[in-house]
Amino acid sequence: MRRPLKLSFAVTVISVLVFIVIHSAALAEQKPYTIVQMTTPFGSPMYTEGTAMEEVFKKAGSWVSWKVQETPGAMFVQRYYFENKDKMIAGKVPPVVTSFSASVMPFVIEGRKPFDKYPVPFSGALFSSPSFITLYATFDPDIKSAKDFSGKKVGIAEKSRPFTGVLAHMPYFAKGLGIWKKVGWQFIGPVNSKDALLNDRIDVHSSTFRAKVELSDDGGYVCTKMAPATPTMELMNSGRKLHFVGYDPEIIKKSYDFSKDMMVYPVLIKKGAYEGIEQDIWGLIAIGLYRAPSFLPDDVVKEIIRVRHEYRDELAKYHAILKFFPENPYPVGVPEKWVIPSVTKAMKELNLSIPKGK
Repeated sequence: MRRPLKLSFAVTVISVLVFIVIHSAALAEQKPYTIVQMTTPFGSPMYTEGTAMEEVFKKAGSWVSWKVQETPGAMFVQRYYFENKDKMIAGKVPPVVTSFSASVMPFVIEGRKPFDKYPVPFSGALFSSPSFITLYATFDPDIKSAKDFSGKKVGIAEKSRPFTGVLAHMPYFAKGLGIWKKVGWQFIGPVNSKDALLNDRIDVHSSTFRAKVELSDDGGYVCTKMAPATPTMELMNSGRKLHFVGYDPEIIKKSYDFSKDMMVYPVLIKKGAYEGIEQDIWGLIAIGLYRAPSFLPDDVVKEIIRVRHEYRDELAKYHAILKFFPENPYPVGVPEKWVIPSVTKAMKELNLSIPKGK
């Protein structure tokens, strides 16, 4: 009676070994493929994110080799895309991916200003990443809503950074509230704005958070966890009571015309999403995602989605902000036509659901 059991065990062992050999051979036959993530300069959050991605792909043993490369910024990357499309297609240079925002996709793809000289219609959304949320911060308890900004000085990004400055704020305050020209906008950037608020030279500071955002049952956006950029964190640690001022979700919906404005949405920030958020509050969200050339091979896209999904917890070990990668890798917040087609195919083959209301 023992011999059949031994034989059965031996067959099982041999089967497992054969599977391992075949699987290893398949991986060995898979030609290595290099991807370059272009980031903002060394030391920036985007650069940190890129180095984390590089290390995670190594740990995953992936045949996709993910490399990080720092650059001067968004305009450099956009121009590189524009000038090197043919070389990327021919395999002369590696395809480039970037950590990005859905709000800027139409400017990139359609060549809206400031990218009018370098349109890249072959660019598409690859996978989801931590999103960007805007609130306003003040030490003045009498400033309770954005309507109260009339006659006040408000610090926002420099004019050279329109996607966090004029283009982000003007529609809400011009078309929405009708007070754009009544506000004393200070285009001084987040660090100078923080210092100005601490020294009572301005009244309000525009605060940016990186956040984990999920879709609610009604297709809206909900944030349960977020972390502030360094200037806002310093304001919160100043010893003075900092008050956060949010947005009106209905005014957001009416203010931004996606045919010409940024693609931003209302997001419900839940109480306790971060210390100092003492009640539910509505913010303005630019959905985070990665973009890549739409001509990436199907198997490369599938492998990238697989690693992004299966090693999300590993990413979180590198930086607190990386804990906010959404559980679902599908890139929400943009029309389906701007999502790389093979992303949907990869999601199905990996048995991953595509969010409702995407």
